[in-house]
Amino acid sequence: MSAGQTWPVFDVTAVSRTNSVGTGGPEQPAFTCVEPGGVSRSWSWRELDTRVGTVAAMLAGRLNTGARVAVLASPGLEYAVGFLGALRAGVIAVPLFPPGRPGDTGRLRTVLGDCRPALALTTRADQRAVTEFVGPYLAVVAVEDIPAAAPRDWPEPDPQSVAYLRYNSGTGRAPARVTHADLVANARQSIDADDPIGGGPAAFSWLPL
Repeated sequence: MSAGQTWPVFDVTAVSRTNSVGTGGPEQPAFTCVEPGGVSRSWSWRELDTRVGTVAAMLAGRLNTGARVAVLASPGLEYAVGFLGALRAGVIAVPLFPPGRPGDTGRLRTVLGDCRPALALTTRADQRAVTEFVGPYLAVVAVEDIPAAAPRDWPEPDPQSVAYLRYNSGTGRAPARVTHADLVANARQSIDADDPIGGGPAAFSWLPL
């Protein structure tokens, strides 16, 4: 691939389909997660796109557009894939955290009761705790256990449709409804500021995404 060419990869700002972003190849790292103990794991743009498509295909096959999906997982690569897979499938992500954090059990129960998700995404490491927490009333799926799906084209989302619900600290407030347009604007501001894809420095964050 010559300089200046772009590769169609998963665009975190468009979330619905593959797009041309950056000048790196498909094996360029897209996400790197530094886990406890200093161990790091990375996924390339190609691998990210494949894994996100796998999650999206499962969700689209089981849920209606606009259904809510709770992401109950520890921070990591699987968290990012679960969140982005929900956006690509046209369902509404509810990014949360796994049960067991001191002082947050009541808040988590309240949020789940408010958002009423149709399904919970988690990881193998968190699956048992999540399943015991939500009981038999909510399907729980580990991102790593979803069978691979064939590539497919995904429709563009309505920019004004809700991409995810953001619950702030406390349990008495209604969630912020973040649209796809909001998400695109925020991502573009971050890219313009840090240029993580256009050949500049990588972006570092304590957030799952």
